[in-house]
Amino acid sequence: MVAASAELRSAPLAVRYFGQDMVIYRGQSGRVMLMDAYCPHMGTHLAHGSSSYIVRDGMQIEGDSIRCPYHGWRFGPDGKCDDIPYSPAPIPKAACIRTWPVVERAGCVFVWYDPEGGEPDYDLPSFAEWDDPRWVNWTIDPLGELPCHPVEIIDNIGDKAHLEPIHGSIDMQRFENVFDAHVVWQHLRAGHRTLAGREGEYMVNDTSYTGPGILQSWMAGEYPSIMLFCHTPVDEGCVKLWHGLTVKSAEAVASAETIAAVRPYQEASCAALSQDIQIWRHKRACLNPMVVQGDGPFGKVRIWYRQFFNPRARAGEYQMRVKGATVTRGYRRGPLDQRGSGMTTATLFDPIRLGDLELANRIVMAPMTRSRAGDGDVPTELMMEYYRQRAGAGLIITEGTQPSASGKGYIRTPGIHSEAQIAGWRRVTDAVHAEGGQIVLQIMHCGRVGSLLNKAPGTETIAPSAIRAKGEIVTDKGMIPFDEPRAIELSEIPKLIEEFAQAARNAIAAGFDGVELHCTSGYLPAQFLSSGSNRRTDDYGGSAANRIRFAAETIEAMVAAVGEGRVGFRICPGNPFNDIWDDNPTETYGALLERLSSLNLAYCHLIDVANPQLDSLVLVRRKWRGNLILNEGLTRALAEQLLAKGVASAFSFGRPFIANPDLPFRLKSNAALAQFDASTLYTPGPRGYIDYSMIEQTKG
Repeated sequence: MVAASAELRSAPLAVRYFGQDMVIYRGQSGRVMLMDAYCPHMGTHLAHGSSSYIVRDGMQIEGDSIRCPYHGWRFGPDGKCDDIPYSPAPIPKAACIRTWPVVERAGCVFVWYDPEGGEPDYDLPSFAEWDDPRWVNWTIDPLGELPCHPVEIIDNIGDKAHLEPIHGSIDMQRFENVFDAHVVWQHLRAGHRTLAGREGEYMVNDTSYTGPGILQSWMAGEYPSIMLFCHTPVDEGCVKLWHGLTVKSAEAVASAETIAAVRPYQEASCAALSQDIQIWRHKRACLNPMVVQGDGPFGKVRIWYRQFFNPRARAGEYQMRVKGATVTRGYRRGPLDQRGSGMTTATLFDPIRLGDLELANRIVMAPMTRSRAGDGDVPTELMMEYYRQRAGAGLIITEGTQPSASGKGYIRTPGIHSEAQIAGWRRVTDAVHAEGGQIVLQIMHCGRVGSLLNKAPGTETIAPSAIRAKGEIVTDKGMIPFDEPRAIELSEIPKLIEEFAQAARNAIAAGFDGVELHCTSGYLPAQFLSSGSNRRTDDYGGSAANRIRFAAETIEAMVAAVGEGRVGFRICPGNPFNDIWDDNPTETYGALLERLSSLNLAYCHLIDVANPQLDSLVLVRRKWRGNLILNEGLTRALAEQLLAKGVASAFSFGRPFIANPDLPFRLKSNAALAQFDASTLYTPGPRGYIDYSMIEQTKG
C-alpha cells in the first residue's frame, strides 16, 4: 500500500518507499499515477514547487500527465516526456521518469514493486465486502512511520507467546499457522481483553498476510468484522503503516446510524494494533530471536518472507520449505511473575516432551551403526527384534540411514528411499510402538565417506569439494581407501536438499515419530560446515554464514516436510572423525545454532567430547535455546547431576545399550552393566546383536 484513496487530490503528493523518492497523484480521469520524483532535466522534485506559477495557475496536472514546476516539462502516464514548452528540438529519448503499476481498491492504492521489472505473479485480495451494502466500509487510519524492519512486524503472524501479555489472550484453545505460496494464515481462538473484554468471551479470527505487507483479519462475533493492516518499507529499518476496520451490520443496507456506531469498533481495533506498535517502536533490531518452545514458528515465517526480497526465481524454493500447517503448543506456568530458577527436581526416569515427542523417561538410545540391513538395504527381522528389545528407552534414535542410494557409505546400512525400505522400517516402528516406545530415524548422507563397492550400481560419491578424505572403509573386499568424490554442482543442491526432505516424509510414512539429521562424524552436512572439506566459492562455501547454509536449509526443508516438532539434529563441533577439520568451529557452529534456534525444533543432540579448539557444551548452552540431548561418556550419576543443574533435557547412551537392552531398568535399579563384544559390532547375524540378556529374563 502506498496511499489511502482519500489522500489523493489533483496536486501531486510526495512519498518515499523502498528507499526511493516518488510522487503520487490522481489524474483528471480519476486514474492514480505513481512515478519517481525527480525530473531528469535538472533533478527538480515534481511535488515541491508550490510557489511556481505552473502550480498556482492549476496547470501542473493536465489530463493524466504532470508538469515539472521548474521548467514545465510534461510527462505522460507512461513516464515519457511529451512536451518541452520552450524548445522546438526533438525530445531526448532519455527524458523519461520511471512509473510504477498501481491498483486502487477498497479505498487504498497498492503498488506492484519489483526491481526486476516483472509482472505481478499473484493477485491482490479482492476485498469483496467493500461492495457489499451490509458492510460498513473502513476509513483508513494513517499511522505514520515506524522505525522497524518489516520482518519483525510479520513475526507477529507466528507469535503465539505475545498474545497473553500484550492482548490478554488467556485460555488459548487454538493457534495454527498455514503457509500456502504467497499467503500465510494464522487461525486463533482465545480470549482478548482489548477486543473481547467480557469474562468467558472468546475471539475467533482467521488472519492472513497476502505478500509481505497486506494483512487482513476476519473476526467472528456479534458484529463480524475485518481488520486491514498494511505496512510498506520506506527505507531500510523504516515502514509506513495504515489501519482500517470494516464491520458487518444486521441490516440489508447499513443505515447512517449504524455507520456512525461503527467508528468506536474501528477505534478499538486500532487500539489493539497500537499495543503491538508501541512494542515495535521501541525495540532494537532482532535478527536472530532467542526462540523457546511455545513461541511460535518464527523461523518458518522468516523463511516464507524471504521469497519477496530475493530473486523471483527462488520464490518456489522458499515456499516449498514451509508449505503446510504448524500448530504451536505450549503450556502456562501460572502467573507471569512466577519463574523457575533453572534447577529441576526431575529424575532420569520422569517423562518429558521434546517438541512433538512424548518420552516416558529421559534416557535416549543413541544412534549406532550395526550393519545388519538386508538386500536392497532393507531393514531385517533381526533389526526389528534389536530395536524392540530396547524400546524401554524414552527415545530410540536409529542407526544412520541413507536418504538415497548415493548417500550410502558403509556396508549393510539401511536406506529410507525405496518402498521396500519403508515397509521394512514399518515393521520396526510397529514393534517399538507395541512396547510403548518412541523412535526417530537418523538420516545420514555419508558424502565423500564411502566406496562404490558398498553402493548400488549407477551411484556415485559426492562432496562439497573434490577432496578425498584420508582413511579407509570396510567393504566385502576388505579395507580400501575412501573414494575420490565429485564436487556437487550449485544447480544440484536444491534437489539434494529435497532428498532429505523426502527421506523425512518417508520416515513418517514408515511410522517413525520424528527424524534426526546427522551433522557430524565427517558426513555430508559436516563436510559443508567445515572449512577443510568445503573449498567452494559460491553461496555454500567461504564464510561461516555460507558454509552453514546447506545444513540449515536441509533442516528447514525437513521441517517443512514433517513439522518442526518432529525434527532434531546431531552435532559434535570440532570432531575430527573421518578427516574433518574446521578452522573456527566456535564461529561455524555458533552461526548454525543461532539460525536453527528460530525453528523451535524438537531438540539438538550434542556429542560433548574434549576438544582443544572449544568447549562445545558451553557453546551450545550459549547459542541454543531449545531442548538439548547430551551424549558421550555418561553414567547415571553424572547424567542426574547435569539434569539437576538444568544442563540438558535428556541424555543419550550408546555403547551401554548394545549389551544392555534393558538399560533404563538397570540404571534405575543400580544393576551392573554387561560388556559388549566388540568383535560382533558390525558382523552380520544375531550374535552380539539380539542375544544379550535382560535382567528380568535372567531372574525369571
